[in-house]
Amino acid sequence: MAREATITIAASNAKNPTAYDYQCDGVADDVQINAAIDALPAGGGKVELSEGTFTLATQVLLSNDNVILQGMGARATQLDYTGGATAALEITSYRHVYLADFWVNKLSGTGTKGIFFNYVDAITSFKHSMKNISIVSADGATGFDLGLHCNNIEHFGAENVSVFGGGTGIKLDNGGHSGGAAGGWNVFTRCRAHQANNSGAWTGDGWHVEKQVGCQFLSCQALQCDAENAQFFLTNGCNSNIILGLDCEGAGTVGLFANGGAGGCQHNTFQVHFDTLATGIKLVSADHNLILPGRQGSVTTPFSLDSGSDNNTIYPGGYAVTIGGSPVGNRLIGGTHERKGTGSITSGATTAVIAHGLAAAPTFVNVVFKEQGTADYGRWWVDTIDATNFTVKVSVDPGASNLDFMWEARV
Repeated sequence: MAREATITIAASNAKNPTAYDYQCDGVADDVQINAAIDALPAGGGKVELSEGTFTLATQVLLSNDNVILQGMGARATQLDYTGGATAALEITSYRHVYLADFWVNKLSGTGTKGIFFNYVDAITSFKHSMKNISIVSADGATGFDLGLHCNNIEHFGAENVSVFGGGTGIKLDNGGHSGGAAGGWNVFTRCRAHQANNSGAWTGDGWHVEKQVGCQFLSCQALQCDAENAQFFLTNGCNSNIILGLDCEGAGTVGLFANGGAGGCQHNTFQVHFDTLATGIKLVSADHNLILPGRQGSVTTPFSLDSGSDNNTIYPGGYAVTIGGSPVGNRLIGGTHERKGTGSITSGATTAVIAHGLAAAPTFVNVVFKEQGTADYGRWWVDTIDATNFTVKVSVDPGASNLDFMWEARV
């Protein structure tokens, strides 16, 4: 980007304010910031904020494409917002806005948001990004609505973004084309919602993700949020998303809750590390999802499957899976949920009792015989399946060679 497309702004306490294009007085610094954004050429450009503290008496609005707003670091450049029931920064442009390296602070009050990507036209905005940003409530304040709100976005990227406080920490919703059904293909890396406090107009969750397709959430965190639904909540058409290395913690709450709602919750991949929770992962009306093993600490109910949560594949890692509402077709792999072994019906006998070692009575047992036997053993079947054993039976003694077999059983 050419130098003539870069405008610099000094905070009132910047080290060398006269070296910048605009100087702020610390009273209503949004005036200078908005003026600098408006002064960029039609093709876009960059606004650089100095180190120091900027006071925003009203919101900063980015409505043009191809604009960069960048500070000197997430702790070096501070934006103190005192503007009330709007967003400190609102982005209404179509594409290519990049925010980086600053701290939005002192958020308080119902209706207040930290950063709001709010594209409301018929076509979803896309290819915005943000990096190294913290969004923080005012000292002692609990009542602002949302830290980061992404509405109608696609191909969005966020890296190292942290929200502290708020009714809901991070919210993605109402994405898609033509007023749209599903947005997505967004990537969040090392982003965190911390101590969202279920207050303000959005009495919600650490993360609230709705109507998103093909998104990735990589090494993110949802910690100690006073969640209405969950530390991390997906609902209403969240399909084909990947969530890997998600850390969830919060006494008495649910870690990750996938609730299909009106649009389903299908074909997602989840890997969650959880501790100090009532429930680790909860599925309701969520089907054909893959749950990979993660680190597990103190949790009352590690996994919960309820009505309509069918055909999921789960690696529970030896932890209990609580099933209610009669979901069907779920496969629990490994640990005490799936076992394999060998057995033998000896000469002179017609039965072999197998101790399967599963957490409950298996719902599936398969037996493959490795040989014919000296004598024709006739029919075979599995009988007396319980929480400890199952029995393999034949109708005729197999003779001197015994009858060896392999078995597989699943809960």
